[in-house]
Amino acid sequence: MKKILLLIITFFILIISNSNAQNTKAYILSEGGGAPGSGKLSTYTYNGNSFSLSITNPGNLGLYPDGIAKYNSTLFVCEQGGFGGQGKIYRMDSTGLVLNSQSFGTNPYSVAIANNKIYATNGPASKVTVLNISALSSIKEIPVGVYPQEILGYQNKIYVCNTSAFGGNRDSSVSVINAITDSVIARIYFEREPTSLAISNDGKILVGCNGFDGKIYKIDPATLQIVDTYLISNGFDKDISVDKNSNNVYFIDYANNISSLNLLTRQVITFITNNSPASSFFYGYNYDYTNNRHFVLDAKNFVVSGSLNIYGPSGSLLQTFTTGVAPRRVIFDLTSTVDIKYISEFVNGYELKQNYPNPFNPNTTIRFSIPKNDFVSLIVFDVNGREVENLINENKTSGSYEINFNASNLSSGVYFYKLNTSSFSSIKKMTLIK
Repeated sequence: MKKILLLIITFFILIISNSNAQNTKAYILSEGGGAPGSGKLSTYTYNGNSFSLSITNPGNLGLYPDGIAKYNSTLFVCEQGGFGGQGKIYRMDSTGLVLNSQSFGTNPYSVAIANNKIYATNGPASKVTVLNISALSSIKEIPVGVYPQEILGYQNKIYVCNTSAFGGNRDSSVSVINAITDSVIARIYFEREPTSLAISNDGKILVGCNGFDGKIYKIDPATLQIVDTYLISNGFDKDISVDKNSNNVYFIDYANNISSLNLLTRQVITFITNNSPASSFFYGYNYDYTNNRHFVLDAKNFVVSGSLNIYGPSGSLLQTFTTGVAPRRVIFDLTSTVDIKYISEFVNGYELKQNYPNPFNPNTTIRFSIPKNDFVSLIVFDVNGREVENLINENKTSGSYEINFNASNLSSGVYFYKLNTSSFSSIKKMTLIK
């Protein structure tokens, strides 16, 4: 009888199921009008169709916040500060709560994350500053080209757009930094100044160079060579955004409209027209491919409050919200509904199991075990290393867990899921077939 009771206790599994639906958000960063506190970090939330003008807490942002990046559930916002002076970086949670901040650099403009480090461009200093991702302390300064502005991290490389100094030297190149050694390993030259970077669906780097005869170049990240060039008939300005469900990329063109380029047919069309150029200026743009929505930031005259304009799949205006002065950046927080089951049982160690079924469409189960209370991150990446789903990013008690992952928002293909804890990391491959 004792043996039977022991077996029952040993194999008893208590399953507690909970579904955590996280709202899909957009974060909007406005530069402000040159006065401390006039810059704003805003959010738009799909669930409830709500807009919050300022979420920074406590206090306000300083002068000219222009850089923003999201890493797991943490936001990093970078402000330039007064011309020629130090800027500042803030580390926040997803609600805008400031966890810590640090002054650094010379007018830092944009930020990227690679190899668990922060990289920020410093225009006047012609350098990229490397920062500790938690303490925000400076690790290294890396000399690059003239007046670096936009920046992108991909596959442990950092790509930096070098431009021109005011009234000084001109540059038309992209510096490539190895994020392991933090050293420049290549410099790629173009006909015009690069003003935008993105990752194509085939894992190449897209570089947009501005001008009425602007072009978009495709770079192979393995060879760091130009493999294709697209002439933009409408001219190119900035902000390439890739549609993961088609061959299209979108951007702000030289006439201040939103245009699209089909990378397969090479056709360029005007998608959203700025009908009031005297009173409206498209200053920032991004495309939410999961909801088929176009987010256009209108800075108007850079003195009054700007606006977030949301357009539908046909290019028709759906909604408008008032932002801070000079809205410049919009990024997305796209998470899915995840069904998490906690299995109360004895575990011997850390383990990440193969998902089942695999291949799947569109649901699959991922199971993992942790032998102690720990902070757990479980993230899904595509074949190009881009984060597509953040399944878990929080403290968990010891035990085994099952997650029902719904990939209905993703296209067919190979994906990877990675488990990270304080002392364990594991990655596995899965295939979605629709």
